[in-house]
Amino acid sequence: HNEAIMMGLLLAGVECGLRAVDPDRSSVSGRWLWGAAGVVLISAAGMVKVTAFLALGFVGVALARYLGGRFRDLVAAALVYAAGTAAVVVAVSLGTGLGFGWILVQGGATEVISWMSVTTDIALLTANSGSWLGLGDHTDAALSTARMIGLLIGGFWVVRMLWASFRGRVHPVGGLGVATFFLVVFFPVVHPWYVLWAVMPLAAWANRSTFRVAVVAYSVILSYFILPRGLNLPPSTVSVMYLMSALFSVVFIIIGWLLYQRRKTTG
Repeated sequence: HNEAIMMGLLLAGVECGLRAVDPDRSSVSGRWLWGAAGVVLISAAGMVKVTAFLALGFVGVALARYLGGRFRDLVAAALVYAAGTAAVVVAVSLGTGLGFGWILVQGGATEVISWMSVTTDIALLTANSGSWLGLGDHTDAALSTARMIGLLIGGFWVVRMLWASFRGRVHPVGGLGVATFFLVVFFPVVHPWYVLWAVMPLAAWANRSTFRVAVVAYSVILSYFILPRGLNLPPSTVSVMYLMSALFSVVFIIIGWLLYQRRKTTG
């Protein structure tokens, strides 16, 4: 999926951007090279999906802290990254001959009714309740309102984590992961792989076992709901696949338990 391209570019860009402001990493010229590489990579990721541009904010606050941590440093970092991003986007769009058509297709997913989207579920529940009460069909209005509120809540968390990163209370990578998580939770459309936007930065920051267990559980559960490549198969075929998976899982658990007991007894 194109998320793989986006996340690869994004994480590499964040690494380069943070190396540019690490005082123990390189010389002044090296910082400029790392910083430029970070802007190029994150901008390229944003051209795959615009949500990747969010990483520029957290790399930018890291630069602002490196410059002194004052408000004017924050403004200066924002201007530098905005100018660099604009230059990269224009250069790639025109240099490749693809143009700016990528901008027009970014919102295509918003046409999908996603059961994993909290705001969409609330909107549909509200609209259906209104219909049952004889108030008419207000599905479109409910979806628009709930999704807007969700985006505002997600945006609040983005700003909050940006500020926390700027003040040094949260590492930029952790701030990016947390902000992206809340953005995904309240996003108008949520596909299972969207959670990777948050999981991958958080994996480099969150060391608690609770996080690892939650990610493993999520991955296992969703692997039973979402088929490889998103294929739509007949219910009978899906049922057979699930039964075989459950059977193999039980067999492997039993074998593992017997081997463990045998080793425990002999040891």
